[in-house]
Amino acid sequence: LPGHEGGVGSIAVHPSGKLCLSGGASDGKLKLWDLTKGRLAFVNKIDPSSTRGGHARYDSIDSLVWSKGGEFYAIAHGPHITVRDVSTGKQLLDVNLPSRANQLALMAGDEGVFVVAACNDGSLPVLAVEDSDDESRRAIMAIEPVESHLAREERFKCIQNICGYYVVTANSAGVVSLMNLEGAVKMIMSEGDEDEDE
Repeated sequence: LPGHEGGVGSIAVHPSGKLCLSGGASDGKLKLWDLTKGRLAFVNKIDPSSTRGGHARYDSIDSLVWSKGGEFYAIAHGPHITVRDVSTGKQLLDVNLPSRANQLALMAGDEGVFVVAACNDGSLPVLAVEDSDDESRRAIMAIEPVESHLAREERFKCIQNICGYYVVTANSAGVVSLMNLEGAVKMIMSEGDEDEDE
């Protein structure tokens, strides 16, 4: 399935096994492949991170992840995170983080759906995924960033959702951790409830 110029930064197979997303390492393209027919189904271009000499430069699409039911997916390129609904094409979340997101995980439970990012500055932000036209976002830093000169070994490189709000992370120092982010989720939701009461 050729198509990316400059390599592939990440892939994610749909839970059905019939579709696959691929993200370019330098061409700025997000491609959806129909694996049953062995052909390209859709191409979307991300925004360039910079322009030099009239040429657009793109961050590598380093992380792609489908929701467990395959209704939506999350994408990370540089510090930018987008969550998109597959059936409508609507962006449910579109945000820039203070640091590069190395990998994303989607979590779901009674409180809703959340995306959590393993970031280069050692932070672990958790953001609510909501179908809303409201500009406000519900989010919390489950782990605060580390000062840039100290972050070398604290960088989160990998994250995977196990079930509910449990995730496994790995950092640059080789430490693998199991975390329960339910407390962070409850804090996000309680802040939203306080805003509605006012």
